[in-house]
Amino acid sequence: MHKLAICHMKGEVEEEIICNDIEFTKAKTVQILTEPNRGGKTILTQGIGLAFLMYQCGVFVPASSAKIRLCDGIYTHFPIEEDKTVSLGRLGEEAERFNEICKTAGTESLILFNESFATTSHTESLYIAEDVLKYLCCIGVRTCFNTHMHELAENADKISKAADSGYGAVSVVMENNNGKRSFKISYKKPDGKSYAHEIAYKYGITFEQLSKNSDKIKSSMCNSHMEQDLQIKTVTYIFMI
Repeated sequence: MHKLAICHMKGEVEEEIICNDIEFTKAKTVQILTEPNRGGKTILTQGIGLAFLMYQCGVFVPASSAKIRLCDGIYTHFPIEEDKTVSLGRLGEEAERFNEICKTAGTESLILFNESFATTSHTESLYIAEDVLKYLCCIGVRTCFNTHMHELAENADKISKAADSGYGAVSVVMENNNGKRSFKISYKKPDGKSYAHEIAYKYGITFEQLSKNSDKIKSSMCNSHMEQDLQIKTVTYIFMI
């Protein structure tokens, strides 16, 4: 990050560096991060972890200022390779891994989640994730939980009240303007949009685009059959003569 900032100052990097302010308070202990697709939530989650790690190591943090309470452990709950989930299944592996984290993580810890517990039905995923977030609020562990389950962020206040521990959950949203990503965060309720249609359109897989491809394929096949029929008729005509 430091090198990126230096390169930006030298004019070697044209892209703008987007900065965000993050704070973990008692009311914002568990941060539920939602965003449009490709809005930057995974990068932000990783950045939080790196900032904590660098601070603890006595290394300059890529920020204008930082004041961080030291951790007794930094835990990550990110997707892993599929071949490691064969025996338990993806959801079973995630559940077992979280259970192991819970055995040692506490108030002085940091846990980072990346779209966890999303490999079953939406209803079941929501049920599991809500219980996990309630528990995290109960023990007061600093958490960044990024997800596409917007209902979790909508119910942040409800989750906080259910935990009744003094530690709260809060909704954090990656901002956008009519689908254009700004990569800036705001502490507010999500709008419930992921703008998946834009990504589908970018890669040409909307129904309309696929239908056009289908029409082209059918037209091409039709022309090919016509050419074959013409060749057959020509050969038959020559044979008859």
